Amino acid sequence: MNAIELNAITYRRKAFELNDISFRVPQGFVTGFIGSNGVGKTTIIRMIMDLIEPENGEILIFNETMKDNAVDIKNKIGFIYSDLYLNDKWTIKKAESYIAPFYSHWNHALFLDYLEKFNLPYKRKIKTFSTGMKMKLSIAIAFS
Repeated sequence: MNAIELNAITYRRKAFELNDISFRVPQGFVTGFIGSNGVGKTTIIRMIMDLIEPENGEILIFNETMKDNAVDIKNKIGFIYSDLYLNDKWTIKKAESYIAPFYSHWNHALFLDYLEKFNLPYKRKIKTFSTGMKMKLSIAIAFS
């Protein structure tokens, strides 16, 4: 089964255009989008997450559309932005207390395991973290 399928997606806004975009991501793979600025990476992610709609085409997540089953689908997905959008005055502990309720299957033990593997301090303020530590935190959140 494919985790993500884009079939003939078209999206247009002013001077920006995506035409006939199709690809598949098999289930169980970690996938990243790499490309020049302005080529549509963020736009595609926003369409996958149902934040914006394509003009044409179909997006399937685990063989379903977000419109049909958004809550269950989003419970199965972890994704990472290029920046960590959390209050930098929070500790990881506080951030987890805000993030975990959004997921019906949040795995606290797995989260702590990733923090240990990545050597991230649970009770230290995020503002003291390096860029790499913030990316590791994003990964821990996505996988938990």
